[in-house]
Amino acid sequence: MLMGFHPFDINCDRSDEEVAAAIQDNPLPPMDDVYVGYLSESAKDLIRRLMGSDPTKQMTAYELLHHPWVQGETATTEVIEDSDKRLSKFQDLRYKLEASVFAVLVNQGHQNLTMSKAKRQNSVTKNGSSGDVSIMKSTFDAFDGDGKGYVTGADIGKVVTERTGEVIETDDGNKYLKVKNKDLEVSLSNFSNLFSGMKHKHFPSSIVSVLLRRLKLNL
Repeated sequence: MLMGFHPFDINCDRSDEEVAAAIQDNPLPPMDDVYVGYLSESAKDLIRRLMGSDPTKQMTAYELLHHPWVQGETATTEVIEDSDKRLSKFQDLRYKLEASVFAVLVNQGHQNLTMSKAKRQNSVTKNGSSGDVSIMKSTFDAFDGDGKGYVTGADIGKVVTERTGEVIETDDGNKYLKVKNKDLEVSLSNFSNLFSGMKHKHFPSSIVSVLLRRLKLNL
């Protein structure tokens, strides 16, 4: 709730078993500024003392109930009110990006292909067992229009606008990259991380029709 996303499934692509394994491996959620920079020091202290891996340092129930943040001495309503807005904004951005990826795949003749299948085909291609051009590579090239060798938040905003007519600000694109990739520049090797958990085949038919009409106009 405080972070606005699942701390052990940031990319929204893990099974229940994988989430459980991640918690067992390290029960402390990611505490980098990109994830919790907007939280108060008191809230971060509470998370660390509750979720740390050393049981001898974990707070007791009494300490939890009397922690300054729980007591309301250091908690602010502003952080709580904004967390749901951040989550909603992140989901909206992801939806727009997913729509643009779907448009790219349709334009390339892969309208029945999911990103998970594209990633598997990309792996086969890299292993040398397929002579087909990597679908992931061609999708990457659509975002890296000027051939830099990496994709930025500005590239994401540009492609989303061109393919769907929606608008993503560069700053929002950069924040999405930081969450998904922990960097503001995404290379081909990490490109698939941006699309973890995407299932564009579940788009409503009305959305698909709009995208197809836009693609026909661009042909």
